[in-house]
Amino acid sequence: MAWMRRGAIVLVLVGPLLNGCSTAPVTQEGRDELVQQAMATMKQMRAGDPGVDSLIRRGYGYALFPEVTKGGLVFGGGYGQGVVYAQGQHIGYASLAQASFGLQVGGHTYRELIVFENKAALDRFTSLTRRSAAAG
Repeated sequence: MAWMRRGAIVLVLVGPLLNGCSTAPVTQEGRDELVQQAMATMKQMRAGDPGVDSLIRRGYGYALFPEVTKGGLVFGGGYGQGVVYAQGQHIGYASLAQASFGLQVGGHTYRELIVFENKAALDRFTSLTRRSAAAG
């Protein structure tokens, strides 16, 4: 039981470090590449599920993470960078970080789309992103 407590403490201390200090790629080339990846991912999502289009149209905005990488061996973590849109316009970048502890072995990648129902939901998300970047 003590090892579980130590593991939880490590996750609490190390987890925020997984997020880094910046949500945007460092270089302009990196930012351009991330936007291109997001556009290609959206095209694939729309082709795979035509309902994605109507979901996005009903929402105020969305964040699209073209690739989130996750892995672990007892302790795990994941990270991905994404692009944020409001009413169809690119407004910024976001990062997604996670930490976990428990029975796990291996890794995988996935894509994530977060749709914001209204401006208030997008504002909450972007304020968390700004706070996270300022803390780094």
